Amino acid sequence: MRLIVLISCIIFTSLLQKALGQDNAAIYKKGFLFGLSTGAGSIHTSISNAPNEAQAGVAHNWKIGTMLTSRTALLLQGVVTTYRYSGNAASPRERLRGFEGLLPSLQYWVNNRLWITGGVGVGMDNPVFYDVKDSSEGRYHSRGFKTALNTGYEIWQRKNMTIDIQGRLSHGAVQVPEGTRNSLAADILIGFNLY
Repeated sequence: MRLIVLISCIIFTSLLQKALGQDNAAIYKKGFLFGLSTGAGSIHTSISNAPNEAQAGVAHNWKIGTMLTSRTALLLQGVVTTYRYSGNAASPRERLRGFEGLLPSLQYWVNNRLWITGGVGVGMDNPVFYDVKDSSEGRYHSRGFKTALNTGYEIWQRKNMTIDIQGRLSHGAVQVPEGTRNSLAADILIGFNLY
């Protein structure tokens, strides 16, 4: 985990240094915005008074929204980090679950390539759809909250498309039958965006 954080900090620092050294030309993004990203990260989960459990997980993000100004967008984003769940007495099989969120968010471009996004919304703890073997494993839990803070650097830009590298920190708490499941995730993603 420390290695992931160290590498993330080094990448973020070099991208920030490169971004702030660029000419801050006008940004001409306007209208509709759509983006998809995927990557990996580290997620720490705990249930009520149980010890914290750290795992590597797959991370996904989608966003849809509109540009309010040339530097600000209003978004609805879906934030997901998967983790392994060891099951319970009713279904003891180890399986994948996603700690997810549906977040209204604001995205702001610091310059032509560097952006930050923050959002707060509904937190969910759901089974990963491709890993459900029977109905006892398909329980969805959406009584909670989730927050996320993302930053990204657009490494490729063409007309109305970009590819970016993103860092994301998210936290949430959801009520599940065993108690309150808390999560803290740090993810690195690569994304594709249309404007």
